[in-house]
Amino acid sequence: MQFLEVIRDALLAYLKEHPEVLTSVLNSHTLTQHLATKEDLKLLISLINKRFEDMNKRFEDMNKRFEDMNQKFSLIVKLMLSFDIPLLILVISLVIKSFFM
Repeated sequence: MQFLEVIRDALLAYLKEHPEVLTSVLNSHTLTQHLATKEDLKLLISLINKRFEDMNKRFEDMNKRFEDMNQKFSLIVKLMLSFDIPLLILVISLVIKSFFM
């Protein structure tokens, strides 16, 4: 602990004697390039909102496709049932006819 305190005190003494070092470090491009401004955050939020809108549109399109497929499948099932009932009656009548003949 004493070693760290000595280093800290030496660093503080140096920065008090040479405040321009601290100013240049704070003003350097490498430090401030990683800071986000309000405009950066607004741009990020608008980009995220646009992405969510795009994804919502894609999900709506997929939902519409599933609804269309569901309607087509429903129609196919109805058609199959409409053809199967007469065929079933025909098969039953043939079995009854062949059984009693």
